[in-house]
Amino acid sequence: MGWKRKYNDLIVKSPTLLRYYASSKGISMSPTIGHHSELPLTTEQVLALTRIVFLDPVDPVPCDLIFIFGGTHPGAWEAGAEAYFNGLGQQIFVVGGIPRNPKAPHVSWTGEDRFVPNCRRIATNLIRLGVPEHVISCDERPLNSYEEAMCLRAFIGTHPEIVSVLFISKGWGIGRQFRTLHHNLPGDIVLVPYPFETNLGEGEAVTRENWADSPQGRAMVIAEYNRILTYGKQGGLTPLASPVVGLEDIRLSHL
Repeated sequence: MGWKRKYNDLIVKSPTLLRYYASSKGISMSPTIGHHSELPLTTEQVLALTRIVFLDPVDPVPCDLIFIFGGTHPGAWEAGAEAYFNGLGQQIFVVGGIPRNPKAPHVSWTGEDRFVPNCRRIATNLIRLGVPEHVISCDERPLNSYEEAMCLRAFIGTHPEIVSVLFISKGWGIGRQFRTLHHNLPGDIVLVPYPFETNLGEGEAVTRENWADSPQGRAMVIAEYNRILTYGKQGGLTPLASPVVGLEDIRLSHL
């Protein structure tokens, strides 16, 4: 049995078993990766990091499925509803369990919302925005992007009509999410990114155009680049063909 099939079987049975199996294979499901905002970057490095983290802009096209990664930012359901009403997909699959740290969701989450699985909160708001409930499917088991990708793999396995997926994620996470899906889904699945902009705290949104202009943006993008390097080496996503020149070995202790 191949390792991808093994992971698929485990995520269907139990994410807990999946995490145990991943640990036995040396794949960290949530490694701690710090941030760094003072590393000097050349123009070439900024351009390379932008393409890796944010991907190149593409025009969205209609797909068989709209897939929403788990998260607490309102942009997830706002982008999902926008995509649905723009005819980019007529079926929606939302994933995500209760955040690992229920004390630190998006500032819009209050009270009992903090203990609601991500996918349930997203689905509730999709319905509030007018998306029909019957087109939404949820899976509240996964707790990280890798598990979410494996849940999508299992979902596609039971829906053979799905050959294209429009996936929704924060703009500065879209590159990592693409590589996670690309590595773990069947090779014939077409992936179309649909990012939404987010800000850090009360500052302006971190985008492909302005991330290098603020300490927060630089820290976030460099952290994402490190996640891509780390998870690629661990086998959780499609690794970079080659690291950014001059950033081949950013030591985590420096971040």
